[in-house]
Amino acid sequence: MKPEMKKDKMKKSEDNSLPKSTPYFRFGLTLMSVAIITALVLSSVTSNKFVWDDAEYIVRNESLKKPFSEAIYYYFDQNFFVGNYHPLTMLGFSLQYKITELNPALYHKINLFIHLLNVTLAFFFTFLLSRRKIWIAASVALLFGIHPMHVESVAWISQFKDVLFGFFYLLGLIIYLIYLDKQNWVKWTFYLLCLIFFVLSLFSKPAAVSFPLSLLAIDFYRERRFTLYSLLEKIPFFIGSVVIGLITIKAQGSAVGAFEDYNLIERIMLSSYALFSYLFNLFFPTHLSALHPFPFRTNGNFPWYYMISPFGLVPLIYLLIKSLRLGRITLFGFLFFFFNTVLVLQFVTVGNALFSERYTYIPYLGLFFTIAMILDQLIQKYFGSFWLKPAVTVSAVIFFIAFAGISYSRTKVWKTDKSLWTDVSKKYPLCAIAHYNLGTYYFKEEKNDAQALISYNKTLSIDTTQIKAFVNRGIIFTRMREMEKAESDFMHAIKLDSNFAETYKNFGILHATVGNYEKSIADYTNYLRILPASPDIYYGRGMTYYQLKRFGEATDDFSKAISYDSLNANYWVLKAMSLQADGKKEEAIPIALKAQDLGETLDPAFKQNLGIK
Repeated sequence: MKPEMKKDKMKKSEDNSLPKSTPYFRFGLTLMSVAIITALVLSSVTSNKFVWDDAEYIVRNESLKKPFSEAIYYYFDQNFFVGNYHPLTMLGFSLQYKITELNPALYHKINLFIHLLNVTLAFFFTFLLSRRKIWIAASVALLFGIHPMHVESVAWISQFKDVLFGFFYLLGLIIYLIYLDKQNWVKWTFYLLCLIFFVLSLFSKPAAVSFPLSLLAIDFYRERRFTLYSLLEKIPFFIGSVVIGLITIKAQGSAVGAFEDYNLIERIMLSSYALFSYLFNLFFPTHLSALHPFPFRTNGNFPWYYMISPFGLVPLIYLLIKSLRLGRITLFGFLFFFFNTVLVLQFVTVGNALFSERYTYIPYLGLFFTIAMILDQLIQKYFGSFWLKPAVTVSAVIFFIAFAGISYSRTKVWKTDKSLWTDVSKKYPLCAIAHYNLGTYYFKEEKNDAQALISYNKTLSIDTTQIKAFVNRGIIFTRMREMEKAESDFMHAIKLDSNFAETYKNFGILHATVGNYEKSIADYTNYLRILPASPDIYYGRGMTYYQLKRFGEATDDFSKAISYDSLNANYWVLKAMSLQADGKKEEAIPIALKAQDLGETLDPAFKQNLGIK
């Protein structure tokens, strides 16, 4: 090896160390300041409640009660949650649940804490990538920390998966940069570490499948030669991405839209609009919402601004190609952004959102870095211009203050389901899901049937396929004793989906309320056809049989209810009552005693009839 080549390699291996000219105090103080500002802007999230999917992940998730050793196998064994395979995230929820159960404060504090760690990692990643430019690292880390598009990832407990995957993803990128600048056997230690962090990121959220593409973007920016070796080293990463990608397709199942829902041209329109929405919101995050629904067609067509979106791709590509004359920074930033968003640009429709703010959590880093580096280059080039640096500084401060204010405001929006869906319904008045979720908040949380009815009426005026809105409105009409309207809603729900069990349960309650017990029995039987392991439905049907004095069938149903929930004392009492009414006093006595052992206070007259003291 030539001496100059050896010196060059030695110099390269030292590039990522903190230079002697960089005061450690200033480095630490800058990083600490960025973290403190981020914490102050987002601190109010710790007082927020459970919202939206948090019910599925936490509140109603019985698997969180499993012993941790059992949970490890359970979550890694392809048990999907809300259409995702993310076992490490679920294990994290399991640990949090064991500490605090259903107190949302701890979940929010952990989300915020990991986000602050990610701000620190974003600082180090940018510091290494920019070749030790502290102000670049500080600017990018602060943008990452307080950008309004990132609030969703921090303020929503369900997005624990976002901050967790981001933590391992950023660690992996940092280790990769160090790996590129190391020599001999030590190099492979960092390669292995990078691979480990990548796998941990994959197990936190499937979005990490983009990681090998990010590595290729870094290679491009660092002007690393694309050789067979540089491609072979990425193979384990691509294999991991493909495996998790296939599992995710299986997990999402029906969440993936049918191809025939939109034709090819419409898909290009939607994808282009989503792409430009992300780019626009980078600078002007003005129409933020927890849900950005797909557009409505008018006379079979999308609004004009969707239709012209694909035409913006041509000048965008042209500008990116032209930017190569000035260096690789612009194209790198866009490639890093694009590689990390391409799978969520809705070319294949997933879910009911055209684009989501949380999807920018990692992708925006590339664009933040590009903006900061271009500004730095301008300042360096026109260093003699007395106005440029103050102008850039003032503009940056204005942007940071504006972003901080918007982000602080957005943390309040995520406080409860009521505040969240009120905000979405204002931003998108024709979003049926927003009105339905707001109605469900009034229906379940506030027990405010009048307000819930208003929201459900709006829901169904927009979308007559919202089966749950029909069912819940039917329940409200039943409580209001408007039985004909309730029956009409339940019938509509059955026409929409004859296998939606909740309809039959509530139809059965309606029929029992008006004394039509035979129809009530038929409704409960239909429910059990769909969901046979339902003790409360056996209880309901048993009560109906009891009203009809069909005590033998009532006893059988109460027995089945007990078989699914043997600790419910009420089931034991009712079984004893059915046996006693059926003339089987001797059989009823031990059943009644069992109910008493479970804490049920038996009626004195009933005890006397059975001869129980």
